[in-house]
Amino acid sequence: MTHSHTADMSGPSIHVDDWIYPPDANEYESAAKDFLFLCRLPAVDQPREYIRSMCLTVEYRGRRYRCTGASRMGDVWLREDFAYVDGYDLRVDVAECFGWTIEQTFTVPSLDFSRLSLLNEKIKSALPHWCDQ
Repeated sequence: MTHSHTADMSGPSIHVDDWIYPPDANEYESAAKDFLFLCRLPAVDQPREYIRSMCLTVEYRGRRYRCTGASRMGDVWLREDFAYVDGYDLRVDVAECFGWTIEQTFTVPSLDFSRLSLLNEKIKSALPHWCDQ
């Protein structure tokens, strides 16, 4: 059984929503920001199949984790076991995460983005072409 906990966030931190919008350091960080933007949409608007198909990994305190989402509290969710696509073992400050990588783990058929009223053009244009309607 895994025990979840929240990292010490008493020092300088950044809310994930604030981290998403500044200019990107590289293409992997840009993809991570796109992924976390989708995770921050209301649950009814999230393209869950797409989110679950992506394996977003990050280095946190010297270890590699799978990032599975983000909360409205501003932290990101990390899993030690990369096989899990939901939930978390750790909830951490995004400012302490480095070395983002992302890969598609399985193909998702055409997704319906018509419900994504909050999905701005920056994010929509960054999604892979197979997501187009």
